[in-house]
Amino acid sequence: MNNQHVAKELVAIARELTAARSVVFYNITWDTDGEDVDLPTEVEVSLRGDYSDEEISDEGADWLSDEFGWLVDGLNWDWKEDYRGKRPRAKMRASMRKETRLTWIT
Repeated sequence: MNNQHVAKELVAIARELTAARSVVFYNITWDTDGEDVDLPTEVEVSLRGDYSDEEISDEGADWLSDEFGWLVDGLNWDWKEDYRGKRPRAKMRASMRKETRLTWIT
């Protein structure tokens, strides 16, 4: 392989590693101390970097708590491209769910 070919491959790998991917946090339950608060149950977030599943869960819950001001009691998450097929039919309508699109890029 010549140097130019190697350089192109390295650039392609670097772009792939730094590309943002979207993750969907869903079934979010909040610790609201019994207060009636209007909080999202689903949030789509853009991530940049390489995270383990545990980091996405932990850091995502921390980020959501910081962003909305309430502790997260529990959540599920999946990559956006994988989540579309798991969404229950009733949840496909925007009126049936609360959705917020935010960016979490580090």
